[in-house]
Amino acid sequence: MKNEIKTILCCVFSLLLFAACAESDSTDSDTSKSDTESVAEESETESSYDGEKPDTTKSSYTSLLEVGSWGVCAKYCVKTEEYEDVPVSITEIVRGDEAAQLVLDFMTDNDAYEYTEADEDSEWVVARYELWLDDFTVDTSGTDKSVTAFVTGADGDTLTLNEEQYYATVITLVDDEYVYGGTVEGLLAFVLPDELDDYVIVVGEYDETNAYFLGQ
Repeated sequence: MKNEIKTILCCVFSLLLFAACAESDSTDSDTSKSDTESVAEESETESSYDGEKPDTTKSSYTSLLEVGSWGVCAKYCVKTEEYEDVPVSITEIVRGDEAAQLVLDFMTDNDAYEYTEADEDSEWVVARYELWLDDFTVDTSGTDKSVTAFVTGADGDTLTLNEEQYYATVITLVDDEYVYGGTVEGLLAFVLPDELDDYVIVVGEYDETNAYFLGQ
């Protein structure tokens, strides 16, 4: 009789142990699945781009783009060794102390440039731009976020104020990250006389496709 009781107890104990192990495996599997889904969602978020190709408008000195509009500019492609047209937008233009602070902050964090104060009666101007690069050809190392730009008078002539001529050197400020597509940002920084607001920002390579934005 005692042997039968021991046998029954052993069977019950074995069943309980099996059930506990099965529950533990199920919990670990659910946790692992949840972690995997979380990583997948995070990866998808990080690698997703910013939507469809923007609607662009051709521009010129007689048909200028407003801030927030999208034009087309040429960007040099290292892989093809040719220029390719990409959508570009200037999303914001700031001047004075705010612009100077943006330039100072960038140059403080990067060693490529040394910050200098604007001359008397002049001020920093910063244009924040976006490039849409989903259709841009890239090699295995990706592409940088920079673009060429220059500043001219309203009709493409030299910048002029009170019959005096000025020349503005545009500095493109971007981080060192290389990308494979998507929408990227950068800053175009230059110095203008305080009272000069009749100017055009031309984005794109010389003698190639350009986007013409009305200055502020």
